[in-house]
Amino acid sequence: METQISYASRIGLVANSAAAVSGIGMDATNAFIGQGVLAGGPNTTQVGGTAAYSAPPLLGFHVFSANEQGDSTNANNINVASQNAFSVLARM
Repeated sequence: METQISYASRIGLVANSAAAVSGIGMDATNAFIGQGVLAGGPNTTQVGGTAAYSAPPLLGFHVFSANEQGDSTNANNINVASQNAFSVLARM
């Protein structure tokens, strides 16, 4: 039985040449196993998308997370209008 994870996000860029990424992490909040949205472009661009991952049967304790990464320069909005949604379906 698989564990199914999805993270739908919407990113709003605030400056020219701004960039941001959102996706799914497993057992780490600094690495992606499923990259959903990669946004880059002109000022005020909004990009939406979904990351999806199906994990094979897992042993032990695991943590899935909704990861986000900015460009370290601009204050991009990675949850435009509070529309992000993270869901996990674990079958046991």
